[in-house]
Amino acid sequence: MAVLIGTSEYQDTRFTALPTADNSLEGMWQILTEDELCGWPARQVKKLSNESDNRNLGVKLTKWARKTTGVFLLYYVGHGIPGEHGPCLTLSDTQWEHTEHTGLDYGHIRRALLDSPAKVKIVILDCCFAGRAAAPSLSGESLDAAGIKGTYVLAAADHVAHVPHDQDAACTSFTGELLELIRNGISEVNGDLTLDDIYPRLRTRLRELNLPEARCRGTDTAGTFPFTRNAAHLPGPPLERFPQGSQQQASGDIPHQTAHDTRQEREPTQGAVPAVPRRRRSWRRWSGVAVAVAVLASAAAYGLTRPDGPAPTCGPTAGTPALPGGAVVIASDQDADPEDQLIADIYRDALQVNGVTVDPNITLSLRAAYYDQVCSGAITIVPEYNGALLTTSVNQGSTAVTTSAVDNALDQDLPPSMEVLDAAQAQDKDSVTVTAATAARYHLRSIADLAKVAGKLSLGATVEFNGREQGTAGLKSTYGVAFGVITPLDYDEDSHAGVTALLDHEVDAADVFTTDPAIKADHLVVLTDPKALFRAENVVPLVYKPALEADPAIEPVLNYVSLRLTQPRLLALNAEVAQKGASADDLNAIAAAWTAAYLGTS
Repeated sequence: MAVLIGTSEYQDTRFTALPTADNSLEGMWQILTEDELCGWPARQVKKLSNESDNRNLGVKLTKWARKTTGVFLLYYVGHGIPGEHGPCLTLSDTQWEHTEHTGLDYGHIRRALLDSPAKVKIVILDCCFAGRAAAPSLSGESLDAAGIKGTYVLAAADHVAHVPHDQDAACTSFTGELLELIRNGISEVNGDLTLDDIYPRLRTRLRELNLPEARCRGTDTAGTFPFTRNAAHLPGPPLERFPQGSQQQASGDIPHQTAHDTRQEREPTQGAVPAVPRRRRSWRRWSGVAVAVAVLASAAAYGLTRPDGPAPTCGPTAGTPALPGGAVVIASDQDADPEDQLIADIYRDALQVNGVTVDPNITLSLRAAYYDQVCSGAITIVPEYNGALLTTSVNQGSTAVTTSAVDNALDQDLPPSMEVLDAAQAQDKDSVTVTAATAARYHLRSIADLAKVAGKLSLGATVEFNGREQGTAGLKSTYGVAFGVITPLDYDEDSHAGVTALLDHEVDAADVFTTDPAIKADHLVVLTDPKALFRAENVVPLVYKPALEADPAIEPVLNYVSLRLTQPRLLALNAEVAQKGASADDLNAIAAAWTAAYLGTS
């Protein structure tokens, strides 16, 4: 996760306004999210402009840092003043005479870094006295590096940082030169640019322009982290690939390249919507964010550089808002099993019987499309699974596993126009499942019970399950369970491949989804997961938030559906679908009967 903070406007007029901070903040965001350069998914980059309330900001930084396990990046641009533990970063409500109480002291940032499990922690400070974060202390260690592994600090100046005279057109000098260096690349370096590649060239550029000397300090091998693709070896001239506007002159006739005008929005990439893996197969869900997973897995070795991959965009271009005044529009995932459409039918029927105006037709869509459409209001409600929603569309690097942790992460990171309501007790998630005979023979109730016997048993799962943390690696590290044989199964050809393999005695245990109707029909035993190895996948309504204000009946009705949607009831629904059929008419009839039996008018 990257957190970019810029302060350009101040309530206390003794701090001069810094329009260059806006340009620098926007320029850094564009570099990080540019697919050909740093390639961060936009949803992994928090851009905070003119923040106030240092306590609230400190809490947010701490939360974000604690839940990041791969790469955590913090960038700040604005006024800096000497602080007790390094620079004190000013916010829009910082008071000139009480900066230590109203600014963000670097000590708070340092504590957040110490608490973070991230393998790589990058801090870029563009403000006066930023060098204090990288300066040696009396013990010889930097204030930041002491005790913090995998950290790299890049600071603009030891004392006064440089700001061009033409503030409306330019970035700050430090950020402007850094961005220009990244946009043009370094021809003599082969491959991606690491932080150790960037810093000496940046320092040389600043010296040649008579600008303040930058500072850096790194621990372990953080400097070898590949920060960006090397633009010098990409096809085409840099100015054509990454247009930046016209060049400006900084003070002292120093040429300075500008970032994009902050008033212009970054245009989404045009083209076909990428194929999205089916939600029901959790390892296929993860394959859609393969690079984000690889960053977490390989950050210690710094073998992979960026959390690349398409991320859904969210904004008014995604669709025409259906509210206010229109009927509630409900969608479901067209590429998932009938369970999604059945739950969507239940949502529709429950709302209708409680007086909410609902479009009777369920819209079939894909997550890459419907996530944006809920964000913009074109779709009002979608039945989702909280873990899949979090790690596919909202925060690909999240390590939240339990229901409460996943829901808290969604509450924190969903766009302001979206909300998840109460989670149902019912979950459709991975499990280690065995036959009743195997459970009785080896006295198996939980995954932990496998530890003594797994070595002589076989496990059937997808190829991706083998070696993953929410797979065989996690089984071993969390429970000490290592199966003697791993048998790859093709769930694309047969969505019930795990059950088939169990019943055909091809494997002793299998990865089976917890709402598979065969669990009940064939008396299979789902081993409990007391240490929460597998991420929660509770059924939750994803809702366009303004709809809740337009019609106050929506929220209590959907929450009541979630309350009644228990695991046994969802299993029974899926068994009924398997018995009666999965056509639209079948699903409508099953949903209507369930709604009449369990809901009525709430």
